[in-house]
Amino acid sequence: MSGSSRPELHIFLVTYNKAEQVREVIRRIYAYTRAPFRLTIVDNASDQDTLNLLQALYRDRNNVTLIRNNQNRWCGGGSNQALSLIEEPFAAYLCSYECFIVEDGWDQRCLDFMQQRPRVALAGHLIASPKYATGRGYKELERFALFRHREYVETRLDDVFFHVQGGFFMLRMEAARQIGFFNDDIAHDHMDVELSYAFEASGWQIADLPFVNSVHSTTLPNIEGYTPRHIIYHPLSVERLAQIEREKSEAAKRGRACNICGWKGGTFRDMVAPRCIRYDSICPQCGARACHRALLGYLDSTLSLPSKRVLDIAPVSVFQWYFEQRGAEYISMAPDVHATVRGDLRTAPWADGSFDVVICYHVLEHIKEDHLAIGEIVRVLKSQGVALVQVPQNRFRWRTIEFSQPDAANHGHVRDPGLDYVERLCLPGVDCQQLDCGSAFDLKERVYYGIYKDTGMTYQLAKH
Repeated sequence: MSGSSRPELHIFLVTYNKAEQVREVIRRIYAYTRAPFRLTIVDNASDQDTLNLLQALYRDRNNVTLIRNNQNRWCGGGSNQALSLIEEPFAAYLCSYECFIVEDGWDQRCLDFMQQRPRVALAGHLIASPKYATGRGYKELERFALFRHREYVETRLDDVFFHVQGGFFMLRMEAARQIGFFNDDIAHDHMDVELSYAFEASGWQIADLPFVNSVHSTTLPNIEGYTPRHIIYHPLSVERLAQIEREKSEAAKRGRACNICGWKGGTFRDMVAPRCIRYDSICPQCGARACHRALLGYLDSTLSLPSKRVLDIAPVSVFQWYFEQRGAEYISMAPDVHATVRGDLRTAPWADGSFDVVICYHVLEHIKEDHLAIGEIVRVLKSQGVALVQVPQNRFRWRTIEFSQPDAANHGHVRDPGLDYVERLCLPGVDCQQLDCGSAFDLKERVYYGIYKDTGMTYQLAKH
């Protein structure tokens, strides 16, 4: 343990056999953790090889607590044993044989995230199960009868419920002590779901750590490969970890490139916003963000742009160059002078059916009467034309929240769009579909261009 300051972080593992994997998980904790930390390991009656490994670690390191159980108390029971000993303000859990850190400084990123969000009790990879996505689905779970605060679901029957996937998570110990750690009645399966639910029902928040990729075969597809934004992966075998490391090394040698302006270099710039940081996002030459590179790459692969008439609302500077290079007629509109036409999207100054393509990225969340703006987007589209609309959608909540006045701390937004926002876009005569522009690229291209499959959810409106 480096430094003499009191640790803020306590890492804990629950082990059961699989000495080779446990050894590699622990090796990486010590190799990649920079802040002072304590490590507690609860062993559930492992075989002798694993016990020898843990006893040697306890002997050689001065920051380790080892708890040996004479029977398997499963992950929930073992975690509660560790949590009862933790005095530090934050705890990090790693699955002891499938969760691997691949980059320095993971701990500081986690601590910064938690310290900046005092109401977040639990953070990791936030997901919803397709088998029981809503409150009604939760009520149908056999184990829901064992959940704490079951009455909370009654106010959210139609809301989408998310939980922090159990392979890795950060825990605020103040909140954990308040609700009582993991549910003793749910020692393994659904323990992560129940804990997430219990925090929300108690008034705390759960949150998504954007640099953690922790999935489960019943929830999401397997991890495809290394992406620079992710520094913690679960689940991986040791063999798959070696492949990820090779992909990481190849990506570092290759560097990054902008598919819009052609820039090449070591890394993109970070995008720092009031409520988030998007690492490795902005092209240092043209200023294109990851979502811009994804959108224009998607258009390259799906539309023939020569002679098309394109309207860009609240224009992005690099878009004009991009469309004109491809022979399209580019027109932009905004309330200020930084556009071809000064105007209000609620009363667009063009005739019906004027444009083949309309781009409206991060505009509607600024307009109180967004129904008027959406109607105008559809009106000025030609038959068979397409509009590409993106809003900063909260994908962890179903209902859109309207603000009484623009939120100065959030770029002047007048709403926080939820998953239900798509219903506002599905007007008569329009085919509306969610579009993940990043999916137009294979994995190596996404890494090279800094385009990830979850780089913003765009809605494509196609006019009949």
